[in-house]
Amino acid sequence: MYLSDENGDVTQTQGVDTYGNTAVGALKCALALVIAFNAIGGRGGPLEAIIIVIFGTVTYELNRQILSRFSVNQGGSATIFEFGGFMGLAISLILYCTKHNTII
Repeated sequence: MYLSDENGDVTQTQGVDTYGNTAVGALKCALALVIAFNAIGGRGGPLEAIIIVIFGTVTYELNRQILSRFSVNQGGSATIFEFGGFMGLAISLILYCTKHNTII
């Protein structure tokens, strides 16, 4: 995280970025989880929904922290859609493998 002082000098701070801990951040997390759940719409049940919510919220915040530290993401659209898409893809792959008893 970068801060500027009264002279306009930019300094880097240490620690965890807590910028997203707002109601807007919670809505962005919910949107990413909805995108992930849409990938398994006809196949997923209540158990998968609970797993997505619990596991997805933690991994979304971890992903957001990594992206905020190493990339520029104005508005959070890359965080939302990238995470939702890849999480949905991973969950679809897991459900496919468990249904067909295969290992990829």
